[in-house]
Amino acid sequence: MALQAEMERVAREETSLTYGRLMRACGLRFVDPHDESTVVAPLLELMQAQRLDFHGTFRTLSSFRPRVLREAEREGEGGETACDAFIRWLVEFAAPGKGTKEWERKRAEWRVWLEVYAARLGRAKERVLWAGDGADADAGGELDLCADLDAERERAMQRVNPRFVLRQWVLEDVIARAEADVDGGRKALAKVMQ
Repeated sequence: MALQAEMERVAREETSLTYGRLMRACGLRFVDPHDESTVVAPLLELMQAQRLDFHGTFRTLSSFRPRVLREAEREGEGGETACDAFIRWLVEFAAPGKGTKEWERKRAEWRVWLEVYAARLGRAKERVLWAGDGADADAGGELDLCADLDAERERAMQRVNPRFVLRQWVLEDVIARAEADVDGGRKALAKVMQ
């Protein structure tokens, strides 16, 4: 019984630590009991279904601005909305889709999740925690984040979501180059480590 209790305690602690890291990776400052089922689990399922890179997705999400969901103006040569352009940026490194229907499916799935995420980011408590004690919050509980709060959230997310994650195959390639050409290998290693 003591061993089982200890194992359960360790499992709870590890789950809590992992969940906390995911919350920071998502740019969320407070824990809501519904976050796992409404924000985190759907995001992870979406990433898995669309075969998205874990670190790349979280790094890209750091640039998300909730206001893009309301911007209906078309931009760019393709005539996409700002939200569509952001979603395309999210999924561009995934396994290629099967044409327009595949893109429409991915776009629709991301729009649903981004709406939930934007609502969660806009909650008054979240806004107060990002802005400090002097934040302006209304009684409705749902607020848009201003540009300063978006920028602060982006910086915080980028601190916990690295720009570059060294992949094993890249490291093996650099090692092979270093073994074949010592001077060239050193230069390649220095470039990778920048």
